[in-house]
Amino acid sequence: MHSPIAAPPHRTRRCPGARRLRFRVGPQEVHNFRMIERHYHNGTGALMKSYDFNFSFCIPNSTNEWEAIYDMPQISEREVQSLIQHGSSSDSFYFVNGKLIMHNKAKYQYVDSAPSGAASKKA
Repeated sequence: MHSPIAAPPHRTRRCPGARRLRFRVGPQEVHNFRMIERHYHNGTGALMKSYDFNFSFCIPNSTNEWEAIYDMPQISEREVQSLIQHGSSSDSFYFVNGKLIMHNKAKYQYVDSAPSGAASKKA
């Protein structure tokens, strides 16, 4: 199991987010590299966010980086509590020239970051 992740504080739940992908290429060039990453709510199975990165060409022995900035979906206190209770998971798919070369799965556990003794609001 992965280390717990603190649930985002209320003020950051509606801010823009960013996603960065960094990878290194071996001694051969890579054509049409694509990564698709999907994040799911474990309690409902609902797709929470999906990322799709495409590189048409990667130079041999290079380090490559892609950054996407996007609006975060609004998340209620009730949804945050549900994530704390159930967690989330992700599937990452890596393709070269349309052929799947790797598939990773990850699970995420969230903890309430409110200080102990603080009253929590109900949504």
